[in-house]
Amino acid sequence: MRETTIGGLQVRMAGGRSRTGDGDGPVVILLHGFGAPGDDLVPLWRVLDVPEETRFIFPAAPLLLDAGFGESRAWWM
Repeated sequence: MRETTIGGLQVRMAGGRSRTGDGDGPVVILLHGFGAPGDDLVPLWRVLDVPEETRFIFPAAPLLLDAGFGESRAWWM
């Protein structure tokens, strides 16, 4: 897995033959829910039954919420 920025969003990339999101296989983008941290869905890529070359992108939503319990993010209010 690796972290990078795409389109101004912090993203985590995983999967593919290199296991760091590189390659030219299909891409699955998973968006977390309201109030979740940007990395809550990342472990899913290891348990989904998909071809080895499948890559995953997990972006963190741009809005940081003041929810009072750890990192909480939102795509819109």
